[in-house]
Amino acid sequence: MKMLITIILALAVGFVAGRLSVRPTASEARSIASTAAIVTLDPELKARVQSLLSSGETIEAIRLVREETGVQLAVAKAVVDGLADDSGGSGQ
Repeated sequence: MKMLITIILALAVGFVAGRLSVRPTASEARSIASTAAIVTLDPELKARVQSLLSSGETIEAIRLVREETGVQLAVAKAVVDGLADDSGGSGQ
């Protein structure tokens, strides 16, 4: 019985770990991209994000966008990635 519980627990942990690492579906990715396209940053916030990007602080830029706009992580990352692409910057 103890062995069966151990096996079930191991399978459950493996399943959960696998679900956590799944990439978004194509439909989810399109939704994220379209949401990111309509997120508008005020000029001051945009300048702060671009400053962080130019300093190589991509993660901090994403955090800032999330805090200031309230968008989800994936959307904030898409917004920051778009700004990095526009400015020719590189992400982390």
